[in-house]
Amino acid sequence: MKALDLSLLTPEISQALVAAFGNQAVDKLAAMAGGRSGALLLSLSVAGSDYVLRKVDPARPQHQVRLEREFACMAIAAERELAPRLLYSDVANGIAIMAHIHGGALGRTPQHIERAARTLRHLHDGPAFPAGARLADIVAYFDGRLREKNGVGLPGRLTDIMAEIEFATARFACSAPCHNDLNPTNILETADSIFLIDWETACMGDPFLDLAQLGVFNFPGREQREALLASYLARAPIELECARMVLARVQALGFYAAGFALFAALSGAANEVEVVPLVMSDLLALLGAQQGRVAPALVAASLAAEMEREWASNECSVARQLMLS
Repeated sequence: MKALDLSLLTPEISQALVAAFGNQAVDKLAAMAGGRSGALLLSLSVAGSDYVLRKVDPARPQHQVRLEREFACMAIAAERELAPRLLYSDVANGIAIMAHIHGGALGRTPQHIERAARTLRHLHDGPAFPAGARLADIVAYFDGRLREKNGVGLPGRLTDIMAEIEFATARFACSAPCHNDLNPTNILETADSIFLIDWETACMGDPFLDLAQLGVFNFPGREQREALLASYLARAPIELECARMVLARVQALGFYAAGFALFAALSGAANEVEVVPLVMSDLLALLGAQQGRVAPALVAASLAAEMEREWASNECSVARQLMLS
C-alpha cells in the first residue's frame, strides 16, 4: 500500500481533508475495498489516528435527499456511539470523514446475541431519524431497475409478498429509528462495543426489521433468532411480537434477495449460468467458506426461494391472520 496516493486527492476530497484536519499532515491515504453501495472508501492517517473517508457519487438518483437523511442518521448514531465518530460531512459532494474502527465480524455466541440486542435497543430508543422510503417502495425500485436492465423484474412473487406484509404491519412501519441494512459487512465488533456503518437506508422504521435482518446472516438459527428477540425485549415475547418477527423475517429475506438480484444485474453477472437455489444452510456455509465471494445471482435466488418457502408456511399464515385481526 502506498503511504500517500496523490491520485486520490480530487479537489473535493482535498477540501474535505482541510476542513476536517486543518493544516495537519495526512500521513497515509489509500483506497479501501468497498461494499455493494459503490461508494469510494479511503483510509487515511493523521497525527497517529486512523480515519475513513467515504464519498458517494453525487450523480446517483435522489442524491441530495438520500444523503441529507443518511448523514443526519449517521450523526445521531455517532453521538450515541453506535456509529464511528463523525468528523466531517458534506452533503453536496457526498463526503463523510469518520474514525476508522478496527473491528471484526460479529460473533454468534449467546453473549454476542445479548450484546447485539442491547445495541439495537440503544438505537431504537434514541432520537427520531428523518423519514425515509418504505421498504416495499425500495423493493419496487429495485424491480424497476431490473426491468430497465434485463426486461425481467425480481423473481417469483417477491414484490407482491413485500406489499402484502407491509399492509399487514403498517401500524408498526415508522415506530423507531432503524438502520435497515444490518448485513455482516455493516457491523463492526470491538472488544468493548458494536459499531454500525453504512447508514444509507436508515430512517424511521419497524424495529423488528432490524432484528430480522440480523437473523438472516448473523444469527440464522431459529433458536438464535428466538434468543435475540427475547434478549431485545428483556422478557419473553407475547404472541403478537412473535408474529411480527415471523413476517419481518420474510421481509428481510426479500430485501436482501432484491438487493443481490439488482447487484448481479448491474455487475453483469446475472445471466452467466442457470442458477439453482440453495437451501439456507448450504448458502450460509458457502458464504462462510468463500468469505462472501459467492455469485450474487445465486445468493439472490436462494434468498428468494427461502422467502417463498417461509411465506407459504403455516406459521406465516397464522402470523398474517393475527396481525390483521
